[in-house]
Amino acid sequence: MTDRQTETLKAALEAAEAESAAKSRLISHTSHEIRTNLAGVLGLAQAAQETRLTPEQQEFFHLIVSSGDAILTLVNDLLDLSKMEAGMLVVDHTPFDLHGTIDDVVAAYRGTFAAKHLSLRVELDEHLPARVVGDPGRIRQVCANLLANAARFTDTGGAVLEVSVKERSADSVRVQFAVIDTGVGVPEDRRAAIFAPYTQANASAASNRGGSGLGLSISRQLVELMGGTLNLESTVGEGSRFFFDVRLGVASGSDVAVRRAGLGDLSDLPMLVLSARPETVQGAMGIADASIDVAADSEQMEKYLANSADQPYALLILEAGDALEIARVLRQREELETTHIMILTSTGERGDGALCRELRVGGYLTAPYSADDVVTAAAEVIAGPAPVDLTVLVTRHWLRERRKHLSLLIVDDSPTLRMTSSRLLERRGHSVKTVGSGESALEAVAVHRYDAIVMDIQMPAMDGYETTARIRNSEFGADIPIIAVSSHASAEAESRILAAGAFALLARPFDVFDLVATIERAIGD
Repeated sequence: MTDRQTETLKAALEAAEAESAAKSRLISHTSHEIRTNLAGVLGLAQAAQETRLTPEQQEFFHLIVSSGDAILTLVNDLLDLSKMEAGMLVVDHTPFDLHGTIDDVVAAYRGTFAAKHLSLRVELDEHLPARVVGDPGRIRQVCANLLANAARFTDTGGAVLEVSVKERSADSVRVQFAVIDTGVGVPEDRRAAIFAPYTQANASAASNRGGSGLGLSISRQLVELMGGTLNLESTVGEGSRFFFDVRLGVASGSDVAVRRAGLGDLSDLPMLVLSARPETVQGAMGIADASIDVAADSEQMEKYLANSADQPYALLILEAGDALEIARVLRQREELETTHIMILTSTGERGDGALCRELRVGGYLTAPYSADDVVTAAAEVIAGPAPVDLTVLVTRHWLRERRKHLSLLIVDDSPTLRMTSSRLLERRGHSVKTVGSGESALEAVAVHRYDAIVMDIQMPAMDGYETTARIRNSEFGADIPIIAVSSHASAEAESRILAAGAFALLARPFDVFDLVATIERAIGD
């Protein structure tokens, strides 16, 4: 090969690399712009949903949010696919809270399953370490894809996310994640094809169920990058089981699984739940180490009550349409005089609060309620006044008022996102200050002690990485929890911002409940 040919090949290679880099920058910039503006739209829609709306308006805003979520999923899938094709996708190795990661992804899909009247359960191995070393973003992404598919292709029944320990050594653990559904199933001759890009198991059926056909292909490649394999077991008409193993490092101090702080009051307390779909309550009480029995109907409840004469239940949780009438009947029984009662209902009506006080019902939660809401309410009901002298009714509003009112700083260069975030947090009783740059954030932190900071990582001039690091290295911000947010929340970005001193990175657009939960978890640490 002549020198001229060598130079020509070198120039062609450099041009191809430059074109590839430019393409990657364009895709990254475009996806960031799409997600930033989409976050603004969804944030405003979510803020509007918390105002007085007619049923028709509620339906309109619900459709806006669900459509926006679908667009976001497609953008994320296309971005990941382009990175894979360019060989640019990498996985991270950072310490993270395994239980918190699982909680986050399940919480994000509870509404999706509930909208189709499907159950969603979580089963966690009691030997799971609390903190591990790996890529939380990628694990969350794969589990989210599997749960989304389970919801999409299941019409009755539901799904369960199982997380179990397969192997354990002094410094590592092999964890298996499995999503099991009762959906349509995958024919044997289509099982290999569904892991190819743009492919779905049954094209005619899939056309009515949505989805881009990218999720499983991306998930399998992500699992392989993490050193595992994504597998499938399925029976047509009965359901599917998607599962993968990942070897994770064990972070120091993780020998014992961590339970949520403040739930010790429920440990070993006997409880009875009346519910046809008790998954949320069972999962919540399992985390709280409560002793729980579940009755599917009133007849089964009566059997449990008859067998508990020697050790009465501390709490009855009624999740039924006629829960108030059931509570009225139960309150007439002398043997239940010292038993607390809590009601969970999908609809609340004016006057229910007064009726609950009359019936000495200690807790009354209206949907939507999370597992955390149920556990917190149960603990407050049991710790409150005796059932015979009830003066407090624990509701979602009461829980919100009881939570600590925080002083928060939002740092974001987008006026729309500053406004939507502050409105949503202020409606929850928090005091919020907003600034539009890293420089302004440093000035704000220097003159006021904030409980937490919400930090956009992509800002002009001083970005969130530098701002976070400078706050961490200052005398006035070394221990303030910082929750980073971004419309381009890649694994690389997560690793970099955590190294700078942030507590967590949330990808936009996110649900306000995810933001609030992350703030509370950061402060609780």
